[in-house]
Amino acid sequence: MTQYVRNILKLYRQASNDDTINGDSLDDFKVSCYNTMKQKAWSILQDDLIDDDDILTRLNGQKIRSFYSNIRGLDEVTIDGHALNIARGQREGLTSDKTNMGKRQYRELQVAYVKAAKRVKVKPHVLQAITWTTWKRVHNI
Repeated sequence: MTQYVRNILKLYRQASNDDTINGDSLDDFKVSCYNTMKQKAWSILQDDLIDDDDILTRLNGQKIRSFYSNIRGLDEVTIDGHALNIARGQREGLTSDKTNMGKRQYRELQVAYVKAAKRVKVKPHVLQAITWTTWKRVHNI
């Protein structure tokens, strides 16, 4: 974790109590994610986790671990239903069983993005971002 991120976390924690942040509780924060993810983020702050390995262990899901790694600048590709649709070349609803995938398929798609990225000489997460923004534009998502 960079010193910059550590300093932000320290300042954030110093400004908060154990169960509140500036007098607000977990339930007072409105965020665009599932409550489970919100609770995990809160627990990371409360437990003062700053090591990437500790945080990744707490997150423990394929996509969320990859997403965290992308934010941290680690060489990882985040695979989701959109990435699966892109790989297949057809659009399926994200709530459809057709966009669910297991660990093996998730890993296979990550490997495919890495191979494709090497061919076009970009980082895998950059290729994923390019394909996603193109897919989004083409399908008006």
